[in-house]
Amino acid sequence: PSPPPAPNNPLGVEKEALYYVYNVQTGNVTDMRQDSGTATICTWAGTPSRAETQLWQFVPISGDHYIIVLQGSNLAITDVAVHNGTSYNTGSTIALCERNDSDKRQWWEFVPTADYYAIANAQTGLAWNNSGGNADNGNPIITWTNDANNSVKPTRQWYIQQASEDITDDIASASGDEEYRVGFDPVTGH
Repeated sequence: PSPPPAPNNPLGVEKEALYYVYNVQTGNVTDMRQDSGTATICTWAGTPSRAETQLWQFVPISGDHYIIVLQGSNLAITDVAVHNGTSYNTGSTIALCERNDSDKRQWWEFVPTADYYAIANAQTGLAWNNSGGNADNGNPIITWTNDANNSVKPTRQWYIQQASEDITDDIASASGDEEYRVGFDPVTGH
């Protein structure tokens, strides 16, 4: 097999910069939360006090794909959708798993949709969706059908914004007392 294509970095992200990922429907940012020991991805109102769980590094990996890593960790946003024999089931909450550059469930492409982006997975073909469009803090981000409705459904539209140096400096000087653990589910293999 031929090697994957070299990364293109179509978003033009800076290598060491940190970014917020916003949902167009709610204006909330992508965040991390713990659910029974599993780190999952949700939306939350953007706030400096949660910057440690709301800032992401974008690592160009292959072609137009990125691995999205929680700042200060080795945890990557991962699609854990289950394959049903013919396709991947929609509705799985996106998780954080140990970064693995060869795991295409961690490869994400930003697909233009009008003025914003759908974020689609290389392995499953599914895209991020702010579940039900709910603006409550902790609302899950799930993977959903990646189709023409992306351009008319703001629950499936996202944009990124680089964090200010003030925020990133505050994180760098924090004590780092927080610890996050990732669990392994033997049923899904993640």
